[in-house]
Amino acid sequence: MPANKSALIRYKILDECLRQSGHDWTLEQLTDHVSDYLVNELGYSKGISKSSIEKDLRHMKSSEGYLAPIENEKTPNGHIYYYSDSRFSISNSPLDRDDAGKLKEVIQLLKSLNIFHNCRIWKK
Repeated sequence: MPANKSALIRYKILDECLRQSGHDWTLEQLTDHVSDYLVNELGYSKGISKSSIEKDLRHMKSSEGYLAPIENEKTPNGHIYYYSDSRFSISNSPLDRDDAGKLKEVIQLLKSLNIFHNCRIWKK
């Protein structure tokens, strides 16, 4: 689970980049792309550092993250980053037990507050 909303947004942007087959993403390009999105699309006052993107990539790759099959290889233009499995996306990642438990708690809370009284899904 991301530490904050900004991290989740960055992971999603990085996921979109790494899913693009035929595009070689350097660390600088990933940093620029994420920064541009945060500033131009979301109105953030500043972008993100290369070291933050490196940490994001490590987290996405880790068991605490998404176990993303992120690879990098050295080229004459620098290291390029990509998914070794072109079908992978963090959007396809299942909920872990902890997240599923939290989601069930929230649903129970909303049910107890009668939030779903007009929702057909919850009627039997």
